[in-house]
Amino acid sequence: MVESNDELKKELGRFLKSIRKQKGKTASEISKQMQYSQGHISGIENGVKSFPSNKLIESYLMNIKDTNEEYNFYVDEIAKITKNKVKLNKVSNVTNKMEIIDRMMDIPYSREFISFDDNNEKSFTIFNISINDLHFHLQVSVSYTHL
Repeated sequence: MVESNDELKKELGRFLKSIRKQKGKTASEISKQMQYSQGHISGIENGVKSFPSNKLIESYLMNIKDTNEEYNFYVDEIAKITKNKVKLNKVSNVTNKMEIIDRMMDIPYSREFISFDDNNEKSFTIFNISINDLHFHLQVSVSYTHL
């Protein structure tokens, strides 16, 4: 039996709501982070809004997850729940400093910031706005040193 779009969006909404509640977050908190109305997020979670876009689901997951592995787990679960109707991009882990630099140079406006502390422990932060200041300041600094 093939499930209808309505059944799939309700299943997807229930899944999103369950992970949000497991994290102890409210729909209001998530909606503020995503810059959507609380009513819209609740409507998605309750399956009464139209089928959410991949972009909205990805944003929701990015605001829920603690690690990339957790995000990727949710992506796989959503693919199962929706019978592969929703195929989201997975995120990868950066393993070394050169890879971080390469990625920063390739993406002019990034939402993620990765840094290493004195013990070479990696810290990964996702912002809800695009950031590019570090790249800009490095370029300006390099330009002035060559004058």
